[in-house]
Amino acid sequence: MKRRISSLLLLLLIALVLPSLAAGFSLPTASASPTPRPDKTAAAVNPALAHASDHILVKLVPGARPAPGLRHIFGDWYRAPVPAGKSPVQAVSTWSDHNEVLLTELDYLVQVERPPFGPLTATASANGTLAGFVPNDPLFGLQWNFQRIQAPTAWETNTGAGVKVAILDSGVSQGSDLNCRSFIDDYNALSRISGPGVAADDFGHGTHVAGTIAQCTDNSIGVAGLAYDVQIMPVKVLNDLGSGTFSDIADGFDWARSHGADVINLSVGGPCYTSEWPQCSNNILNDAIQAAAEADIVIVAAAGNFRQSTVAQPANHPDVIAVAATNYHNDHPSYSNSGSALSVSAPGGDMNEDTDGDGTADQIAILQQTFVHGMWGFYYMDGTSMATAHVSAAVALLRSRAPTANRLQIQQILESTALDLGVEGFDTTFGYGLIQLNDALQAISEQFPTATPGPSATPSPTASSTPTPTPTPTRTPTPTSTLTPTSTVTPTSTVTPTLTPSATPSASPTPHLQPALWLPLLWQGTHPPPPPSPTPTLTPTPTSTPLCSELLGNGSFETPDAWQIVNTNLPARYVQQPVHSGQAAMLLGQHLPATTVSRRPAAEATPASTSAHSAVYQTLLLPDTSTDLRLSFWYQSGSAMADGDWQRVWLLDAHTLTVIAEIMNTLGQDGAWTPYHFDLTAYAGQEVAIYFDVNNNDVDDGMPTWMVVDDVSVLACTPAGR
Repeated sequence: MKRRISSLLLLLLIALVLPSLAAGFSLPTASASPTPRPDKTAAAVNPALAHASDHILVKLVPGARPAPGLRHIFGDWYRAPVPAGKSPVQAVSTWSDHNEVLLTELDYLVQVERPPFGPLTATASANGTLAGFVPNDPLFGLQWNFQRIQAPTAWETNTGAGVKVAILDSGVSQGSDLNCRSFIDDYNALSRISGPGVAADDFGHGTHVAGTIAQCTDNSIGVAGLAYDVQIMPVKVLNDLGSGTFSDIADGFDWARSHGADVINLSVGGPCYTSEWPQCSNNILNDAIQAAAEADIVIVAAAGNFRQSTVAQPANHPDVIAVAATNYHNDHPSYSNSGSALSVSAPGGDMNEDTDGDGTADQIAILQQTFVHGMWGFYYMDGTSMATAHVSAAVALLRSRAPTANRLQIQQILESTALDLGVEGFDTTFGYGLIQLNDALQAISEQFPTATPGPSATPSPTASSTPTPTPTPTRTPTPTSTLTPTSTVTPTSTVTPTLTPSATPSASPTPHLQPALWLPLLWQGTHPPPPPSPTPTLTPTPTSTPLCSELLGNGSFETPDAWQIVNTNLPARYVQQPVHSGQAAMLLGQHLPATTVSRRPAAEATPASTSAHSAVYQTLLLPDTSTDLRLSFWYQSGSAMADGDWQRVWLLDAHTLTVIAEIMNTLGQDGAWTPYHFDLTAYAGQEVAIYFDVNNNDVDDGMPTWMVVDDVSVLACTPAGR
């Protein structure tokens, strides 16, 4: 027994002495500095960037048991609550003290600005001779962008059948020109709910992006889509105001990966200013992207509309195809980011481009169906978000043509067959150039000759549109490269012809928000010149007895018809109290009795958003034979906010959704019913929408803004005897 103890002591002595001998025979002293604690703070801890205030992000050591209060996102990532009395930055340090925590970071916010609206003045189309399959969609002739990338010829070979495209955005809704699509594996990352309809769009951006990728084609309606036989997987990561968090986006990535997506389209991102990846990156997104790439998913993201010389995040990630934008003339629009992380370019349009040389912007951009202010129509929008959708569709065509090709081979073919623009070979403005669909399909067919082609498009005997495309210039193939993805752009939009308001529109105007980590999605645009705005006047006293007719239906709100209630997170609703006359009126916004103003009722909760909108509208044709057109209504309003909220009435052009007059814009506290009158005579002959709107910029603070409207009337009057 003594011998055994001695052996153990000897082994212990050797274990203690050998490290000292290796270090130069010097034994550690009692005053030696302790080993510093590893830094668990991730790069994303800049408090100057907008971030979630109620939680931070933590990554646990693999196998660690999560502490109470942590909400799982994916993998080892969790949302951790910010302790009472601490800031998110302080919470990062507090949670770093836990042994089971590997990394901590802030959850940055992303925000897409609502694009401005402009009249539909765009008439440019692709000139030349149409070749290939020409669909019968009546507005196809205005889709110059499809001609630039050889879409009609490519459609004779493949249309994307059998490929799943996940669209991580504000959701996707079906207008009249997307109702041929059956969505799969719908997911709402904000509510963490899956199932049919949960990822419906309530902002309008995701629907426009989805249209470019897969709009119903050759259906005699509207416009065409590039890969119109793919399956759409709508993943909602942005709310009705275009806001979201990096953790929501990472959750969306994980959903798409685990549900078999072949392509992920991300028209969202944040600026990197002068930083490159990985300095400009977010660990939770890096992990989500890595997992998707390891699953052989092709990830396509927007380079950003920040006018910067670096690609936005997360498009700058090496496993992402970063997309820059081109305009009508295959030039670089000023809004599009550039940088060494670019892969390819695609049409994004430019609302400011003067295509006909008349000195004015022609607002030529990407035409697709979506909704603005809850009103459906065909809209022009520009930005790298739009460009990204083209590349995602191109990837879908290649994956359908060659299912065994991996993501790197797909990217290499896109880059090597691109039309070289700018400096010969790769450059930081266009990447490897403008994608060319037919050339890419031919190249992948040669590389994978046994690939089973997807179903070809059935040529339509009658092409519907007269404009013809410009022949695509001969491309110069360039060597392939590993790209660094980019991020999304700033929104801009412009409207398109013929709009038919939906019975239940789904979006509302967005207020100006405090800048977050900008995730401008796809759009970019210009404000139209301000229209003449007649000054509201008191009820005029006619000099003769006029003959008047009522143009508006159900102005007293006594029946549930005529008015279109915009489907927002706090919809307008019919109420019995208060009313000005009759039995009902229309309430917009958050209405609380003064005694309960400190907290909103649960029935008005909107957990998916920190803001709420209510809007209702009605369209009508103003006759051009009247000498007097008058709008009048009664309203009662209230607000406990000093700013950020509003009660507003607009006059919109019903076809273009241009705001042609701001009838009322206030943040009022009117304790009694108040009349309001507006002269519409200057707009005679136009089809317009009377649009009432209320905004609450933070419903969670319990401070309501509301407006009740009743007895709305639009009278068309002519002098007696006329």
